[in-house]
Amino acid sequence: MPKYMGQELHIELKRVFDKYDEDRNGSIEARDLNLIMRDMGYEPTEADLNEFIDAADVGELRRLDFKEFLQVMAPKLREIESDENLRKAFEVFDRQGDGYFNALDVRTVMATMGEVISEADSSIIINEMDAHNEHRVGLSAFLDYMHAGGPSEMATRQ
Repeated sequence: MPKYMGQELHIELKRVFDKYDEDRNGSIEARDLNLIMRDMGYEPTEADLNEFIDAADVGELRRLDFKEFLQVMAPKLREIESDENLRKAFEVFDRQGDGYFNALDVRTVMATMGEVISEADSSIIINEMDAHNEHRVGLSAFLDYMHAGGPSEMATRQ
């Protein structure tokens, strides 16, 4: 079991694995990964699936045992978990609940956390994320920005 994976998650993954191990031989077909991942909220592309299957080294039989399945799923679960945490962070900044936040929201939230930032710095942060020059940031832009590496040194310096 990967170090970060709790017992509860391990049990849930075993339950999912067993659901697709229809002949109860301790392995699943590599093609079942698509269905499993969709069941778990991840929408893999064909390229993603091929990458996962190749990484699992399933051999000519194109089957995965539970250990190989965990190796494939662990990085994806971290990614899904990360997106959930980023969505929660977005909700903190989206103070009005309208699906966006702006420079004032950034300053206000940061101030409640004891971090005072200037209007100029909060504008820089928004401008880095605001691809459409709307002076506000939606969830999609926020996720894209955070996945790309987050704030630049300029936006995070004090």
